[in-house]
Amino acid sequence: MTLQNLKRLFDIFDTLSQELKRIKPDKVIHCLAVGDLCENLALNIDKHYPEFNLNPEFCKAIGYLHDIGYIMSDEDHELASVQILEKKFLENHYYDFLESNIHWYVMHGHLYEKYNNKKYLPRGLEGIILTVADLMTDNDGTYYPGISIRIEKVGKYLEDLSEKTGIDYFGSFNKAVSRFYTYEDLIAHLINIEYIRNGDFIPYDAMKYKNVRL
Repeated sequence: MTLQNLKRLFDIFDTLSQELKRIKPDKVIHCLAVGDLCENLALNIDKHYPEFNLNPEFCKAIGYLHDIGYIMSDEDHELASVQILEKKFLENHYYDFLESNIHWYVMHGHLYEKYNNKKYLPRGLEGIILTVADLMTDNDGTYYPGISIRIEKVGKYLEDLSEKTGIDYFGSFNKAVSRFYTYEDLIAHLINIEYIRNGDFIPYDAMKYKNVRL
């Protein structure tokens, strides 16, 4: 991806993040933290496997954009992120982005299990990096040494929500957990450490994000 196209993605985030900030300011912090972790994971992988041709800046961009769908909806927000980006690409005549399906690179959650549709799986290694980084990062920008803490938190939240509403929000997430741990193991292998829980590659502590762009 060219520098010009990367700038276009970051400019879209700058615009959309202002709208997201009014609705869910914590999600802006989360997006920034996830994007920086995506970049750092990609840099570490690229050191050992340059043949994958990872673009760390692109990984950062999709990390920044992955939760922009909360502007539209809490439920199925990943799909909303795709739809918002598709609309932005059309508005700006970024047809090369549409042809390359760049908007689909923000998929990261458990919609595959919910709808049994492969189009909702992460796109390539970049999407797997995003999924792992998202599960290592809390809403306040705090990084966890692995995905287990946030899986437990999100699972408990969805379980409680299911009991409260009578709608099964937890089931599809629970089905996705084994897939998430497979992704974590893959990333741990690619960055040549025995466990991703080592945490040495985590870029910053949460304080970096307390006042950034808010």
